[in-house]
Amino acid sequence: MVEKTGYSRCLDCGLVRIHASTTHDLDDYTRQYRSLFGSDLEVRINVNRVATVMKFVETGKRVLDFGCSCGSFLARLEQYGYKCEGYEPSKIAPDNKTCVAPIHTNTEDIEGKFDCITLFDVFEHLENPVEATHLLRSLLAPGGHLIIITPNPECREDLENFYHLKPSEHAYLWSLGSLTKFMRGYELMYEYDDFSEGQIRRNAGSSDTLLAVVFIAS
Repeated sequence: MVEKTGYSRCLDCGLVRIHASTTHDLDDYTRQYRSLFGSDLEVRINVNRVATVMKFVETGKRVLDFGCSCGSFLARLEQYGYKCEGYEPSKIAPDNKTCVAPIHTNTEDIEGKFDCITLFDVFEHLENPVEATHLLRSLLAPGGHLIIITPNPECREDLENFYHLKPSEHAYLWSLGSLTKFMRGYELMYEYDDFSEGQIRRNAGSSDTLLAVVFIAS
């Protein structure tokens, strides 16, 4: 384990733990994403995410976007015939949604199994990833896909000035190795990864700052 100001990094798997209590203004997130709907950047990001889903999941299948905010990704995905639902703990999300799909604000309202669950810019916020992944695994159908996009701490050795090191918001930064090892404990097997979203967003001037990983339920 390497200790740095504000974070520690595991030398074995690359997982980064941020040393701060996270705070989330979920309603503010929802308002921000709602204001961006229809912008060039939003369209390019979510079309790319749709393309990732379509590589692995047939149209007509059930998809849950976990941490969906106002549902902008779902608005793009449902145009292709997917049966979409969202989960977002912000209570204002349903009244500000950009999608037709329902948005649940309580996990107890999510019913049945899904062929695909997506978490975009979400997994790094989870202070208790064990509890969250246990829930996600219970909602995933056999052979279903879990797709995560999250900041990539392996893009640089020193994270002090990393764009995605946000102690007030992020709890962990997951390397490909740490995420793959973690998901294996839930019988979720690695299938694919890329850095395409970082190439679109170009945060901090680097194309590998964001990691997309696809897992399949065994």
